[in-house]
Amino acid sequence: MAKTFGLDAGALGGLEAFESGLVPRGSDALLDVAGRSTAFVRPLGKGFTVYLNALFDRYPQARKQQYGGREVRALLSTVLGQLGVRPTVEVTGPSGASAGPTRIARYHFGDAEIVGVLQDPVDLETVHGRDGVVIYDDSRLGRVARQEIEIRLPRTAEVVNVRTGEGYGKTDRVKTTAVAGEAILLALVPARATLALSGPAKATRGEHPRFALTASLPGKRIVRCHVRGADGGFIPEYSRNMLVEGGPASFVVPTALDDATGFYGIRCTDLLGGGSAEARVELR
Repeated sequence: MAKTFGLDAGALGGLEAFESGLVPRGSDALLDVAGRSTAFVRPLGKGFTVYLNALFDRYPQARKQQYGGREVRALLSTVLGQLGVRPTVEVTGPSGASAGPTRIARYHFGDAEIVGVLQDPVDLETVHGRDGVVIYDDSRLGRVARQEIEIRLPRTAEVVNVRTGEGYGKTDRVKTTAVAGEAILLALVPARATLALSGPAKATRGEHPRFALTASLPGKRIVRCHVRGADGGFIPEYSRNMLVEGGPASFVVPTALDDATGFYGIRCTDLLGGGSAEARVELR
């Protein structure tokens, strides 16, 4: 039975056995490290039990040092893999190998599932020349590493990049570029909804023209509404994010008496579904 696990002693050489002199009675030794049995497996009923005679207390510190602790990850992933247990979200590099230290978070919002991927800041010298990694100077962040990655998602769905609005279509895998320290947020939705925005064509300065916002599909969604003035400049004080639940919603532009006259543009975007709608009002 031990052979079916396929543990590679060479890849697990960094493990440290906790107890010495253990004898496998009724079980098979899966792995020996430095002459000590480090893992045992024993059939039990329709399954089996596994005893890991290894210390994991040093892993957090090892992970911080150039993403050490590879042997711990390899051991646990192999053992869990025998049970069909795999990560719900996996992040790999172009060659299919690990993309390095990456944090993954999952959230639910209405009928959408959001997957967040954040690569930890890394020592640029250690990743220089790695497959899919480019090191460059960013005007905001300084010298950073950019890496081509593939994200395997929990299921097939319509996928939208929440931060950029880019749609990836119906898929369970996304190939994108990650910058260490900058989060990637992907929304998985059953279908992409379209938005409609309607309101008055004209208004007088000081009035508060109201626009009706409707979505083609029901459900809870976050809609970002941006307003641009007569000169095309963004007006943050008139813009906001809205929580839309079920039916139509209203977006109000609270104009002031001293606003410039001309055409004002409104653009509303469904942050999770990617749909958008535009309208404009002439302020006189």
